[in-house]
Amino acid sequence: MFLGLPEKKHHYMDPWWTTFEDRASQLNRGGRKLVYFYERPDSSTFRYRVYNMIESINSTDNGFAAAHFTRDDLPAMERIVKRASALILCRVSYSDAIAQLIMMAKAANCKVFYDVDDLIYDLDLVAMIMETLSEKPIERVLNTYYAYVSRLGAVLKMCDEAIVTNEHLANRVQEFTHKPVHVVCNFMNNAQITYSEELFQQKVSNEFGRDESLHIGYFSGSPTHNQDFQLAVPALINLMKRHRNIKLRLVGYLDSPNLEHYESRIERLPMMDFLNLQLAQAKTEINIVPLQDNVFTNSKSDLKYFETGIVGTVTVASPVFAYKQSIEDGVNGFLSDDQSWEEKIENIIVKFDTTYPNIAKTAFKDCRERYSPAAQQRAILNLFS
Repeated sequence: MFLGLPEKKHHYMDPWWTTFEDRASQLNRGGRKLVYFYERPDSSTFRYRVYNMIESINSTDNGFAAAHFTRDDLPAMERIVKRASALILCRVSYSDAIAQLIMMAKAANCKVFYDVDDLIYDLDLVAMIMETLSEKPIERVLNTYYAYVSRLGAVLKMCDEAIVTNEHLANRVQEFTHKPVHVVCNFMNNAQITYSEELFQQKVSNEFGRDESLHIGYFSGSPTHNQDFQLAVPALINLMKRHRNIKLRLVGYLDSPNLEHYESRIERLPMMDFLNLQLAQAKTEINIVPLQDNVFTNSKSDLKYFETGIVGTVTVASPVFAYKQSIEDGVNGFLSDDQSWEEKIENIIVKFDTTYPNIAKTAFKDCRERYSPAAQQRAILNLFS
């Protein structure tokens, strides 16, 4: 594990739990008012597709102002959309109240966008999605998935245009809606970048010095990634047999069958806020992102690359669309097909002292330049100009 990094980060208070009036007042600062709507703030989609977007828009005096609103704000939304230049519904499910909100916006000549970060709106793909996520096709689960997906798809079709995270997903959404679709990638917020830079600079100051252990991390988030993780398990077993200093760092709720023999060398960490996650990733030498190759996984973003690259940790990822776009194999990370996990990770271990620092520094520079609010601001504002 890398030396010189702090033991833990102080608890980070989520900044988005503000009052309705505080958020409404944010719209007073600019001429063109952008209203984001998300049903209930969380640390995943909301953070990337709403909070970070608003931080980017509001970071300079550019003639725009943005604020977010939630399901609890619906009774007061009429006066908000009457002032708005655009309403952006992020991964919102159909309800009578949402249909009414869309009608109010259109009546006020406010263009309505739908922001979606997953291929999770098309009923024809539900069976494939459930299989990818290891969901059992029992009655209760089927009802949940088919209801959820159909309600997302219904709202998506009601909107004027769509915003997605990559070109692959853009093509799929365009086929589904036959409406304009725009790409704005996921990126980090300023607090995340500032703390990550501190962690990276500490690693550089220590010349990437570390103790005898070497951590391979998998930052899954939920049990729905079990099937993805299994793609790398045979390689991990062989590597742990060969290198007794290897430890696994598993973050989130993940099963690890076939690894029982190595349980004493597995560190399991719970879900955590995004700054403590940056610290956990900074302490990890190798980040793995195994993914099945299908239309669902190709629609995902490359966030597991840029959130580890910004802290100087090297990623090995499956070559699905977003990771092929962001990683140049052997330059700022590595790409691995299903048969190459052991070879790719072994190569990092053997050449750690000679090649790892350069790859980590290249990844940091790339992530710092491309995945910040400032870097993405123009792409966002162009949608609403």
